[in-house]
Amino acid sequence: MSAKVALGPIFAEGARIALARLVRPGMTAVDLGAHHGYYTLYLASLVGAEGRVIAFEPSPREAGRLRTHVNLNHLTHVTVHEIALADTEGRATFYVVAGRDTGLNSLRPQRPWWTLRPRRVSVTTLDRAVTGPIHFVKMDCEGAELAILRGAEATLAQRPAWLIEVSDKRTRSWGYASDEIVAFLQAR
Repeated sequence: MSAKVALGPIFAEGARIALARLVRPGMTAVDLGAHHGYYTLYLASLVGAEGRVIAFEPSPREAGRLRTHVNLNHLTHVTVHEIALADTEGRATFYVVAGRDTGLNSLRPQRPWWTLRPRRVSVTTLDRAVTGPIHFVKMDCEGAELAILRGAEATLAQRPAWLIEVSDKRTRSWGYASDEIVAFLQAR
């Protein structure tokens, strides 16, 4: 059975086209910052039942919605991990936005005027979290991108294709400019 994917206006058409060109049946795709599963479901349809999708979403609220969408679509080749990724292991405070901006949850508070619900979450590196070959990684982690890349040296050595959010608005609370993400990747 193929995945049923409902794509709203938040799903970028350019990204969808790029994914359709990069991701093939049988591949392993990783969705970092999976939120409610727009990319997870689409990736699942592209890799097919012979592939796999590994989704990471540290917000308990969003991970619950993601699991619901995965279950509704009978996607047995999708695994959901309710854990944050960075360049260290342990526990950290994860800030869940109360209200409508649910896609802006982060390990760093993005906007001080928002109502945030801090939660303690487990944190690990991408290299420790995923074993085996990785062919594609989508990463939208609200500023944690550089930390995640620093914890992904073995993954980077596999040379998977990446789709990464690069935004100074998101990296500011982490204390770096978004072009450092690009420089980090170019150096490798």
